[in-house]
Amino acid sequence: MLNNFSSATDEKIQRFDFPFQRWSVDNFDELRREDFSRCRGGKIILSGKAPLWIYMYYALRAVRACATEIVIAQVDFLHIVFPLSVTEVPVGENELVIQSAGEWCIACFNQYGDLRFNRDNLSRIVTNLPQPQPGKELLLTGSLPNFAAAAAAIHAQKIGWRTVSYWSPRMSSIFQLYPDLKEIPLPSTMHCDGKIIAVVGDPNSGKSVFFGLLEAAGRRNRQKIWMFDCDYAAPTPKWYLQMMRNGLENAGKELRLKYKRTWTKEGENEMRNHLCTLKHAYPMIIADFPGGIHQSDKPPVRIPPHREVMLEPIDYFIIISRKDRNCEAAWKEELAKFGLQDKILCTFWSADNTAPLRLWNDQNRWCLDGLDRKNEYTPEVCDHLWQVVTGMLRARERK
Repeated sequence: MLNNFSSATDEKIQRFDFPFQRWSVDNFDELRREDFSRCRGGKIILSGKAPLWIYMYYALRAVRACATEIVIAQVDFLHIVFPLSVTEVPVGENELVIQSAGEWCIACFNQYGDLRFNRDNLSRIVTNLPQPQPGKELLLTGSLPNFAAAAAAIHAQKIGWRTVSYWSPRMSSIFQLYPDLKEIPLPSTMHCDGKIIAVVGDPNSGKSVFFGLLEAAGRRNRQKIWMFDCDYAAPTPKWYLQMMRNGLENAGKELRLKYKRTWTKEGENEMRNHLCTLKHAYPMIIADFPGGIHQSDKPPVRIPPHREVMLEPIDYFIIISRKDRNCEAAWKEELAKFGLQDKILCTFWSADNTAPLRLWNDQNRWCLDGLDRKNEYTPEVCDHLWQVVTGMLRARERK
């Protein structure tokens, strides 16, 4: 059993609560040794902070151990991923894109669409997985939550795929999860030359909300993009934003605190390496850059020592500044310290975050109302924002 790994068992239920730790190939031997014999004829519950491939691997192992039910516990509710009542539900446009690269049949989820996975649409995920193909190996990838990834892996094995693998574009290798756990080098045919746009700004400027708005805009406009939260210590997960929108603000904040970490040089190097890897996987990466250290009794440190390593792979910067707390000049000065002033694409001004979401131009300054976590993104604003940002990118690339 894994170190610091909790497992609770009674007659009918076995629970694995994954700890908040670094998961890598170094854990493979321990993962293989995990005893699933107690799952036979009973229920298994998976929960905790772990990457998708861990959830997928444990779900596949539980099925092979003849578990009768597999449940994944999330913040808001429980998801039964096995047995799954599979009905013929047509997949939505661009929710699942099937591609081919050498020996791989790649099933990429939510590549362009903005499907919000839930218990009611799991059938859309599994029903539309490709059938086994001679000489091909199945590779699952894309943007989807842990319960959806586990359901997809289980169904892929069920319909007869000889192997089931997973690839996160943040990783430089593929993880085969079935029939055995192993690492596979990423084929050169899957490499591309991507561009990274970093969104920067002070805390409470609306930066993370703008980041989410830009994601929605890109997906609505059928762009193959990857969204990356660079805040190693305190990321803003999607479940937290959803809890805020659902009126669970206090519970969301309390839960988010549990997952906070301390910034370290190793963590900053890890973020930089992830960004470098993503550039070879996606044509466009949007990065939410942390706002720095802001204390009431000291001057702000927007790029703390050593965190500049995370700036190395960035191609362009978008500054988010509140109109009533102007930080544009400060961020321009900070980026100039590292010779990055020419990479600044533009500044967006957060005007009134209590107003409905709106984008407009005020004397050649792009302004946004409604940059608040509780607001839903509207199609009109998404399309307008994408038109503005891509227009700036095209103009910059022509220079």
